[in-house]
Amino acid sequence: MASYKELLVQRMLLDFSSNSQATPEWSIKEISAYLKHTSITQTRAYIARIFGVDGTSSYLGGQNGEKIKRWLSDVGIAAPFEELFLIDVSCHCGAVCFTVDVAPVEVNACECSICWRYGALWAYYDEPSVTFPADIDSTDTYTDMCNEHRLEFHRCSFCGCVTHWRAVDGSQPRIGVNALMMPPDLIAEARFLRNGQPAE
Repeated sequence: MASYKELLVQRMLLDFSSNSQATPEWSIKEISAYLKHTSITQTRAYIARIFGVDGTSSYLGGQNGEKIKRWLSDVGIAAPFEELFLIDVSCHCGAVCFTVDVAPVEVNACECSICWRYGALWAYYDEPSVTFPADIDSTDTYTDMCNEHRLEFHRCSFCGCVTHWRAVDGSQPRIGVNALMMPPDLIAEARFLRNGQPAE
């Protein structure tokens, strides 16, 4: 399975291979060597900088003066740059998939009675940061109290992985995402908490 860094480099190379006018000034070997010792956050910032995003042009100059988007999807269709930096969250079988807009800085091992049994590592997001597909219906739910909030826990109906929770009554504005459903190298760089406190 490709690491998150490798996927970013693949996106970059896909762009160059799809647009012959865009010849990189660095080799694959140089890119790989640079990224080997950088964090995921640094990697994302590096690629954003060298490809002219965050306020600069997101287009390449085409052969006949046309504008070509710098970033292409895996099927070769032009896609917004932001979409390519979304983090995929997926259960084991892939029936439940959604995205978050940034890698977690912290992951929390909640030890309430229900979370202890689930064995999840929670990353917390505001609702706008989590995007569920319109047709997501492959989850079973279980509602329980967790730290004075009534939460609806979602798990895949097929493989059984617990993927996320949402507050039932709106009392909790966040969504808890099971970070173990994300690429492992993202979790390795997150700060580990136990019951909301730094783990010893």
